[in-house]
Amino acid sequence: MANDVKALVITGVGLNCEKETAAAFTSSGASATLIHINDLLSGKATMEPYQILAFIGGFSFGDHLGSGTVFANKIKFKLKDDLNKFIESGKLVIGICNGFQTLTRLGLVPALDGQRFTQQAALAHNDSGVFRDDWVTMKANPACKCVFTKGIDLIRMPIRHGEGKFVASPEFIDKIEKNNLVALRYTDAAGNKPAGFPDNPNGSINDGNLRHHRTCFRSHAAPRGVPLSVQCSGLADTEARRPSAAVGRGQSDFHQRRRLRKEQSLRLLV
Repeated sequence: MANDVKALVITGVGLNCEKETAAAFTSSGASATLIHINDLLSGKATMEPYQILAFIGGFSFGDHLGSGTVFANKIKFKLKDDLNKFIESGKLVIGICNGFQTLTRLGLVPALDGQRFTQQAALAHNDSGVFRDDWVTMKANPACKCVFTKGIDLIRMPIRHGEGKFVASPEFIDKIEKNNLVALRYTDAAGNKPAGFPDNPNGSINDGNLRHHRTCFRSHAAPRGVPLSVQCSGLADTEARRPSAAVGRGQSDFHQRRRLRKEQSLRLLV
C-alpha cells in the first residue's frame, strides 16, 4: 500500500520548510517523520526504517564555509556508512535547495562511476550576483531514471536561491549528459531552450536546475491559482499565467509582489 512508504525528513540548525515537505509526502500517500540531525548523529534515531530520505532547504548552519558544507561534513564523518547502506539497498534520496547543495558536497550527486562521497560538482553563486526569488518553467528528461519526475513534461515551480549555478568539470558534464542524469532543465515559457536570465535564473551549465517544489504542492499556492495538474500536463497560455507577466521582470518583481501583498492585507482589514 502507498501509505507503507515511510519518508524521513531531516531537520536541523538553519533548515526550513520541514512541515511543507512532510505535507507533500503525506499528500502523495506516504507517511513522513521529522527527525533532527542531532538525533541521527547521536544514534537516538536511525534512517533504516525509512524508504525515502529528504534533505530539505534553508541555510544549514548559516551556510558557513559554503552552502551545505558543514551539514555535509557532519553527515560524512558520522553517518557515511548508514547513508551508503541506505543507498545500496535501493532506497530513494531527494535534496531540495540547501539539501541539493548538501548532496553535492557529500559527493552523492552526481556520483559518477559509482564514486560516492567524493565531490564531483558544486552549486556556485548565481551569475546575476543576487539571491533570486521567482517562478520558472522546467522540462523533464523522459530518459532520466529519476522517479520523482516521472510523468512530467513541463512544470512551473518556484526557485529561491543565491547559490544555484550547477557547475562541474567538462569531463563530468559530458558523463552527466551521456548518462541522462539531468532530471529537469530550465526552459522559456513555451518549453524551449532559454535565452538566459531570468528563465535560467542562475546560469547553470546546460540549464540544469535547483528547484523548490516543497514550497508549492497545492494549487492555491501557484501563481494566480493555476492548478498544478495543469502545470504538469502542459503550459497552454503559460505566458498569461507567469508572475513576471503581471508584475514585471528583474529586481522590481520582489517589490511589486510585496506591495500587492500589503494591499491584499489592507483589504482584509477594511
